[in-house]
Amino acid sequence: MPVPAYKRESGPHAFAEHVATWRDERRARDVPVRLYVPEPGHERLPLVLFSPGTGLSRDDYRYLGRHWASHGYVAIHLTHPGSDPAALRRPDGTLRPIVEILADVRHRHERPQDVSFALDSVAAEPSWRERVDPQRVAVAGHSFGAYTALALVGLRDQQMNQNGLSFADHRVQAVIAMSPASEANLGQHPGSWDRVDRPVFALTGTKDTELGVGTWERRRRCFDRSPARDQFLLIIRDAEHATFCDEIELRIPTKPVPAAHHDYIRMATTAFLDAYVRADAEAQQWLLGGALAELSAGACALEYKNITSGKGSGTFSKPGRPHSERTPGKGS
Repeated sequence: MPVPAYKRESGPHAFAEHVATWRDERRARDVPVRLYVPEPGHERLPLVLFSPGTGLSRDDYRYLGRHWASHGYVAIHLTHPGSDPAALRRPDGTLRPIVEILADVRHRHERPQDVSFALDSVAAEPSWRERVDPQRVAVAGHSFGAYTALALVGLRDQQMNQNGLSFADHRVQAVIAMSPASEANLGQHPGSWDRVDRPVFALTGTKDTELGVGTWERRRRCFDRSPARDQFLLIIRDAEHATFCDEIELRIPTKPVPAAHHDYIRMATTAFLDAYVRADAEAQQWLLGGALAELSAGACALEYKNITSGKGSGTFSKPGRPHSERTPGKGS
């Protein structure tokens, strides 16, 4: 019997999109957001907050926000001032190198605070309290956004360690980290992942080279070095750094990314959210059962470790088996 796809198509929930700008008075900082909100139902819905990569904004990664909303998640995509599209140009109009933005410690520390502030804003608004379940929260991000998401579950850069800082937020249950950086970037060091303490689903591709490193393999550091429970790593053959974005101008026009890549990302991330935010044991078993490798004819390899299982939010308590599949290189 063919293995079933997992929520590859849009789900049954109609949803609306809204844009807003939320003001954090404590930091005198505006945080623009795009909200994907399913129509009201009889239950409070889980929440996913999304942090974009450098030079991108709340208006990007719509293929994920719309998909998750159609499957019953409230999705809030953020813009991070200082590492957004406006930051790519200096006041005189010349281009600012991305490495200059990444090297600025302020952005590395403001970004996770933007996400926690967005959570505060949802919790403080009576109408949101009726719609969103504060016990079911995940954070996702791509590239610099992956760093942002991981910082909310215990990742620390060198400056955090030196100054005793942490931006971990106890409200976040799980993290999706697309194209996470290694210790070669963003002030990270070999022990940056030692205090990560919640489920993480990392994604990369065999052409997802890391800035200044030139190899995709370094992106697996957050999986290899995290001691936490329920750690996943999805490797997609031939996926590039921009594969995880929408169809945007960063793509090389003569090398379109296969549509199947977005299908794999949508299925995998939705299954992970269902497993670790909704505590759906069947979603977890779909991930562990090799479905992605079979559906992709070997283009996807999923590795996982420290797996726990069970039903009910936060109660995956029965130890599972560690597992590793062959990396989807050429000819596999």
